[in-house]
Amino acid sequence: MNSDTFSWITFLLSGSLSLLIGWVFSRFRTAPPTAIFLVLLQISLFIFSGAAVAYGDTPINYAGYHYAFLISFLISFHICYYLLRGFGGHVARSINPYLNSLRIGHGWNYIIGCYLILCIFDLIYPENRLAKLFQPEAPDLRSHFQERMTGEETSTLLGTLVYYLRLLLLPFYFVALSRLRNRLPLLLVLVAVPLYINYTSQAYIARGTIMISVLVFCLYSWIYRPDRRKLITVLSLVMTPFIFVFLHAWQVIRLGNQYHFSGIISAVEELIIMETSFPRDVGMFVINTNVHADLASYAKWVFTLPVPKFIIGNVQGARINYEIAEHFLGVGREVKGYYVVLGGVVAESVYIFGKKWFFLHAITMGFLASLFSHLTDKLEVLGYLSCMIIVYSAYKIPASGISGYLPYILNGNISFIIFVIICLFRYSPQANFSCMSRRIGRS
Repeated sequence: MNSDTFSWITFLLSGSLSLLIGWVFSRFRTAPPTAIFLVLLQISLFIFSGAAVAYGDTPINYAGYHYAFLISFLISFHICYYLLRGFGGHVARSINPYLNSLRIGHGWNYIIGCYLILCIFDLIYPENRLAKLFQPEAPDLRSHFQERMTGEETSTLLGTLVYYLRLLLLPFYFVALSRLRNRLPLLLVLVAVPLYINYTSQAYIARGTIMISVLVFCLYSWIYRPDRRKLITVLSLVMTPFIFVFLHAWQVIRLGNQYHFSGIISAVEELIIMETSFPRDVGMFVINTNVHADLASYAKWVFTLPVPKFIIGNVQGARINYEIAEHFLGVGREVKGYYVVLGGVVAESVYIFGKKWFFLHAITMGFLASLFSHLTDKLEVLGYLSCMIIVYSAYKIPASGISGYLPYILNGNISFIIFVIICLFRYSPQANFSCMSRRIGRS
């Protein structure tokens, strides 16, 4: 790491200030899963935005944007969490009877089986590629990304239908996994199998996807298996250096290059440079140049996001990360060699709302994060889904911004959201009170 441009003292001071701000807001009580989310988000936001101030060529005003975003997010989150404090309990009471009904028979087993079958469909149709399960190809990020950007990916009507069915089952697959807290080896297998199938199908899987899955498994095991916490903590500490090496190696291998191991310290330093340099380079470019999103196109993208595109067609709304990359690279996304660069959510907020109103982005995302925390953090039966939302949100909000967070939180959970809404309308507090009264009378 170049000591002429990177200051470890500034890095530590900036990180300490972020933790201090987080500690002040931790005085407001939240459910344990929500408290864990806030800690992870503050760490992630510092890595993907705040750490940029440790570089000597980063203007000091960038720190102001970072801390203003953090404080705005936390204020919005806690206000929403307080105002909706009764909402989470009401959701839990309304959906719990229906979730428990699936325990009768083999309802959750059917959901797991159906989801895995839908995952493997891409290796069967339109051509049989099941052999790739036993002979996977080397990762090829360039080809995978080029197909996405140029529209070379083809999809049949049946393939599209299976994709949406898989998307609808996804949150309930995570709910089904919550039953396996006492069978952690089986849980690990059911977490890993869809990832492996996805990799063999596309010859690529993102580092973030792997890390999210690992962290969710560890977090769920740590929360819901208190008898294994010491073991999980020790194993996590032992495995951390190897995870850094893997992430560093995968960064090279996925581009088709040969990886040469140069030591754990070197791998960690290069990862820090890579992850913290994006907000310095791309983020400051966005802030310093007066390029902004078209708010009308952005609103169109947000409001049409949950609607299946085979119904309304491809909506030409704003694609924030793609647009930022086009401005930064100076080439269009259809040009060969184009790739997406992520400047972090702080720069994204300036790109969307400008320098005066960028904090509105933090307020909006704080509200969304708080709302979804209330949906899942009150029931143990939703444990794995809750951990997935926690880790995914804490990673995607700072790293990928709204373009990475909103598609999952809305589209990836649309069936669960509809399920909650239906249960809320069907739930009768009076009937529940009468039932409780009869139980008390019998006692």
